Amino acid sequence: GRPFTETQEPVAVNAAAGITPASPDGFADEDSFAQVMEGYASTQQLSDNPLLMRKAPQAYVDQQTGQRFVVPRRGTLGPPTAEREVLGQRRRRTGWRIIWGLLSLATVGAVLLIAAYQRNLQQQLITTQALVADVQAQMAVVSRANRALSLRAEDPTLQGTLLIRGQQALLSISGLQPLPRAQHYQLWLRTGDGNYRAAAVLPLEQAQATHWFFVELPTDSVQVIGAGVSIEAGTGSAQPTLPMVVESGS
Repeated sequence: GRPFTETQEPVAVNAAAGITPASPDGFADEDSFAQVMEGYASTQQLSDNPLLMRKAPQAYVDQQTGQRFVVPRRGTLGPPTAEREVLGQRRRRTGWRIIWGLLSLATVGAVLLIAAYQRNLQQQLITTQALVADVQAQMAVVSRANRALSLRAEDPTLQGTLLIRGQQALLSISGLQPLPRAQHYQLWLRTGDGNYRAAAVLPLEQAQATHWFFVELPTDSVQVIGAGVSIEAGTGSAQPTLPMVVESGS
């Protein structure tokens, strides 16, 4: 570059670079601009300096190396406008894809919830219909029973009634207490020959004042002369193994 004369007053252009412009109007010419370029770490720093970029040449040749440089003007180091537009469009499309994906997931979730609710309602309807049918059968036994057996025990709190209609029966019994898992109550029918026939296992999970059991009898009521309830082990017995808890008279 050209050396400074004694009459030139140095003006600080960039304190970090320590460069003084040589032109009288205070702006860099090609030579001093090359010196400035040597002091900067990057063209981004150069383009961000408004004082240097105000009259900076768009292209210049380094006087020492002969290498030609092209200097971007301030604000032109970002992506091209078309590229920025493409990036913006991609971001918008990605945003819409995310929104539509969330809406799709919400729709699928709503459909699954509605389907589960409908299945629950259907199951409740089936259960209700079964209960209604059971109650109707019990009422038919009560209203049209042709046999009624009274069950008694030494304990006055244990008593029951067995209503029989054909091969259907309704047993009501009070005073029974829940048993261990390995035991259960079993209903027996006594026929005219004095033998007992297993009628039903009576599920009892909790204590309550009166328990009701609707059972299908293994024999017609004409042959039944008595009934009783015993405590049995396992899944059931062919014959009573313990005395009757409650029993009807002969």
